[in-house]
Amino acid sequence: NYYYGLFAWNSGTIQNLNVINANIDCDGVSYIGGIASVNEGNINQCSFDGSVSVSNDVGDIAGIVGRQVNGGTVKHCKNKAQIKATTQDCDYLGGIVGFNEYGFIRDCVNEGEIIGNSQIGGIAGENYRTASIINCENIGHITGNEYAGGISGAAGVLEKDKKEIKYCINIGKIE
Repeated sequence: NYYYGLFAWNSGTIQNLNVINANIDCDGVSYIGGIASVNEGNINQCSFDGSVSVSNDVGDIAGIVGRQVNGGTVKHCKNKAQIKATTQDCDYLGGIVGFNEYGFIRDCVNEGEIIGNSQIGGIAGENYRTASIINCENIGHITGNEYAGGISGAAGVLEKDKKEIKYCINIGKIE
């Protein structure tokens, strides 16, 4: 099983949805999101509160969307949950989106603690290819072994990619 979230795959619109006191505990499952596992649609004014705990070679994990693709958009969303990898083989953890590829994140806030191995970010674990993070804020504590950041753990490596991170602020501790 590769998808774990309230919605496995969103290609429509999810709006005004607040998930409260949710606990997700997964072993060996990728694409984990408190609202949607994978998003290629629109998610607007949603929040996730509770906890996400993962282990054993997983990736693309976040409070709102595990993996965002094909122009997916997350706007005005908030994560209040702790996102935690309990083993060292778990990567791409974010407060809002785990792996943002060809997606847009705007006006979002992370208040949750994010703990993982590599590519760990308050807003996105990885901002990859043509992807944007605009006007977002991280307040949560970020802990990672490599590529840990308040906004994004990593931001792609190809010069031709049009990645964009602007008007963002981090006030959370980064370790």
